[in-house]
Amino acid sequence: MSSPESVPTRTSGTTSTNSTTEPLRRRAESWIARHKISLVGVFTLGFAGGFAGPSSWDWYIRQDITPGHGTIIGGFFVVTAAAIAYTGTHLTRTSTEHIAEQKNTLDTANAERAHNLADIQELRRRFVTTTAQFADPSPEVRLAGVYALEALANDWIERGQDADAQTCISYLCGYLTRPYTPPTQNPHLRQTVVTPDLGTHVQRTYIHPHDDLNVRQAITRTIATHLQPHNRRNWSNYDYDLTGAYFQDANFAGCHFRGKINLSDTRFDGEHTSFEDAEFHSAQTSFRLAQFRGESACFDRARFHGDETEFGYARFHCDETTFDHAQFDGRRTSFRKAHFGGEFTSFVGAEFRASETHFHFAEFHSERTVFDEAQFHSDSSGFLRVEFGSSRSKCVETTFNRAEFRGKSAAFSLSQFRSTTTSFNEAKFGGDRIAFTASKFYSDVTSFTQAEFCAKESIFSKAGFLGELASFDKPRAWEAVYFDWDDPASATQKPEGVIPQDWPPTPTSLV
Repeated sequence: MSSPESVPTRTSGTTSTNSTTEPLRRRAESWIARHKISLVGVFTLGFAGGFAGPSSWDWYIRQDITPGHGTIIGGFFVVTAAAIAYTGTHLTRTSTEHIAEQKNTLDTANAERAHNLADIQELRRRFVTTTAQFADPSPEVRLAGVYALEALANDWIERGQDADAQTCISYLCGYLTRPYTPPTQNPHLRQTVVTPDLGTHVQRTYIHPHDDLNVRQAITRTIATHLQPHNRRNWSNYDYDLTGAYFQDANFAGCHFRGKINLSDTRFDGEHTSFEDAEFHSAQTSFRLAQFRGESACFDRARFHGDETEFGYARFHCDETTFDHAQFDGRRTSFRKAHFGGEFTSFVGAEFRASETHFHFAEFHSERTVFDEAQFHSDSSGFLRVEFGSSRSKCVETTFNRAEFRGKSAAFSLSQFRSTTTSFNEAKFGGDRIAFTASKFYSDVTSFTQAEFCAKESIFSKAGFLGELASFDKPRAWEAVYFDWDDPASATQKPEGVIPQDWPPTPTSLV
């Protein structure tokens, strides 16, 4: 018979056991949750193996099963069933959540696509509305169209729609290429006049041309602003076809052109035209047939990095035209048949590094033409049949003082020097070949004083020194320099105006 104290003792023991097994149960459940798929696989393989091997079952059946074994086996099957049920429920829930997530993602994408399509349609409607403003007779309406199209281009850029942004920019460029009509006294008026002729009445309609100079200048400023390298909404990578465009007081100083750029047959009027510190990265940059008029055209420190730079047939009629410290890279730089007038043309410190640099048939008719300290590193630098100075205009001087010719060859063949003074003082002639073949020096004074002739050959054959004085005094180097009178068998005599009298000159390094 049990004692009265035994009941609380058992109750206490049971409570202790439950409190001890509770953490174990939670850890077991956690372990089963983490390894549920592995458990299902193990049990499945176990049952399959059992059915595949009847001998194993025979052994199991022959065993004496105690109540403890039954508890373990029952628990085993309960756990297995729970794991299978949990796994199925979890997989179903996960699948449902995944499907819902995919649906939400798809709905969001469709909504964004619809919204994006609506935005694009609205932007394109804006383009149609904005471009219509450029046909309005009122300059104010057209001017508003410029800024509206600028904003539209920026909106396209922010959306990453470069093709549509290019369309806006091309439209602005297209406006600049329209024929320019000077302003009239009443540019806002449209007038119809009926003029009676003998025997008939002919109605003639006269439309006053629109004064669009302000519109053109606004477009120019807009483009130039967005071509600055630090502009947040930069347009440098787009193309600019400005063939035949008209500009007045164009200021592209500091602009970077990285897309295609064509300024062929373009007219630049006004007081100042500036491409100072501009950079051209297009494969081809063309100013072919361009005309510059006004007080100045400035290309100081401009950088031409493209494959070809073309100024062929360009006309510079400005008082001052300067390319000081400009740099020409790439494969080819051409000023073929370019014309330079006005008071001053300067290429001081310019660097010609293209494989070919050509000024063939160019005309330098400015009062002063200066190439001082210019550097010619091209494999071929050509001044074939160039006119420096003109008998029809006053040309005071042409100077290449301290210029350097370091490429393979440099040629001034068949060129004419007609300025009052022509100077190559302290110039350096290197490379393989320097040629002044058949050149004519009409200047009163022609000076190569302290020049350095260190090329493999420097040729003055058939050169004519027709002025009062031609000085080759005090050369810093005199190597392989040939004149017609150097050949004892030649009938050509050294002109009296060519100095020093003691020929050939003695380099200063040997004095």
